[in-house]
Amino acid sequence: MVDIQTIGILITATSVTLAAIYYMFTVRINQRNSRIALTNSIMQTMVTEEAQLRWIELMNMEWTDYDDFERKYGSDTNKESYAKRMTVWSSYNVIGNLLKRNVADAETFYNAGAPLSVFIWEKFKPIIIEHRRRYSGAKAFEGLEYLADEMVKITRRDDPSYKVPKTLTKYIPEN
Repeated sequence: MVDIQTIGILITATSVTLAAIYYMFTVRINQRNSRIALTNSIMQTMVTEEAQLRWIELMNMEWTDYDDFERKYGSDTNKESYAKRMTVWSSYNVIGNLLKRNVADAETFYNAGAPLSVFIWEKFKPIIIEHRRRYSGAKAFEGLEYLADEMVKITRRDDPSYKVPKTLTKYIPEN
């Protein structure tokens, strides 16, 4: 025969277990919703016409070396260009840092246009590396670099022969 005290203990234990399970589900749902909200917020700024125009403007920049780049596009001589560049670089840097910390999903950003980060990284890699050396240290724009690497991995997963085009945004017909 089961006494009342045992029934009370079983009911309490069951209640605590159900509360813990409910809490775990609630936390997971909240984390998922937070990731979705964060991703949506970031993507709303990246898929605008203005953002695409900034990207193209950056991709059409030309320079011979770091000093030439600074003379043409540096913050001392061309504040507007600097602001556009930092907006694009920083946006991709944030996404890369979120991916690195598993706060965001690489596939989602891949499908929403983050492979464009590969072109930015390839074009500006020598500039960013020299900027790291001169001013900001080895970790500057590490997220951008990480994002570009992750986007190449995803692309190569689906197309193992993929190579980053050397022409970037300039059209060169194949002969």
